[in-house]
Amino acid sequence: MQFPISNKFELELTSKCTLLCPNCPRTFQEHKKDLWDNGNINEDKLIEFLKDSGANDFRLTGAYGDALYHPHLVKTLRAIKAMGGRFIFNTNGSYRQAEDWQAIADLMGSTDLIEYSIDGTPDNFTEYRINGDWKSIELGARILSNAGCNMRWKYIVFKYNQDFESMRIAFDTAKELGFKQFVIIHTHRAREDQLANKADFDENLTKLEEYVYHLNINHPRLKIGVTPRSSTMKIKEIIQNETVQEKFTSSKQKGQDATIVDVKQTKVTTKNIDKKRRFQNAPVVKKETYQTEHIFPQCMNIENYTNFVSSEGLFLPCCFMRVDQQQHFDEAGITKEDEQSLSIYNNTLNNIVKGAAFKKIMSNFDNMQVCHRQCSISRTKN
Repeated sequence: MQFPISNKFELELTSKCTLLCPNCPRTFQEHKKDLWDNGNINEDKLIEFLKDSGANDFRLTGAYGDALYHPHLVKTLRAIKAMGGRFIFNTNGSYRQAEDWQAIADLMGSTDLIEYSIDGTPDNFTEYRINGDWKSIELGARILSNAGCNMRWKYIVFKYNQDFESMRIAFDTAKELGFKQFVIIHTHRAREDQLANKADFDENLTKLEEYVYHLNINHPRLKIGVTPRSSTMKIKEIIQNETVQEKFTSSKQKGQDATIVDVKQTKVTTKNIDKKRRFQNAPVVKKETYQTEHIFPQCMNIENYTNFVSSEGLFLPCCFMRVDQQQHFDEAGITKEDEQSLSIYNNTLNNIVKGAAFKKIMSNFDNMQVCHRQCSISRTKN
């Protein structure tokens, strides 16, 4: 079975970042820096590759770096827009000048989005985002907001920021800065001493739901995700109150402005907040599926699964293969010579997926531990 072509790429433009987040591989693999710190991708060769690929949907993230620190970020974004593409840009947002943010804002269209990773309030988010700088984050957010750009505040919950007051302050700050979305992420990937208490978190989240409900505002929209990286598959709406929806629909049918509908007449209790918080936007599985004994590879079976381009210019099935890359290559039997067939500098996308390295990946899903962790049959069924 041929590896499926997707129109969606995740681009790691650089291995550089200014932060020292404890759970980031650039922090806990600092002793392996010579293996992963390969600098900035060649933007000219990347742009050439992307034009030939036919892709039009891009995620600027990374396993090790933050695209904000690529020296030719604006040039790359401009090329993406010139080819009719859209981008979602995840960043910590620190230490860039006003003119840089204005240049980014000038390029953004209605479908583009900047996602800020700010795990807490302006006063406590650096408990995790070590070395983050609120002053420069706020500078960029105000420039984007003044330009009408779409922004999302991503708030990963840890023990230090799981309290209602921290979530409320962060939400109010996002509202004041003009963010369109506020996403709460409950992660299991923190160190044990950083993990949020699930019972306390759920109680505080209900308080936040009630607080936002009473504000009766359109933005930011409150959402909740499960873990970073899988949030696009697990994202779910928080407020699911039928009475509110009926009033909203009724007012629109009458030609009224839905933003002025009085929804506060409905008493909010924990009974009419959807405690199930059901998953939405379920991934589309291909009709022709590929399954090994233990693995149901999402890179093969999820429609338009987001493939990955690393800062050294290698095209990979997913971002998870970037961390401890050599181990995964060894488990698949990929040699240094094979590795050249993954390079976007020397190959088209069609050549890459027909090359020696991809053939070995396709034949070794069961042999690669990263596939067992992320795409085991028991996990995907659950």
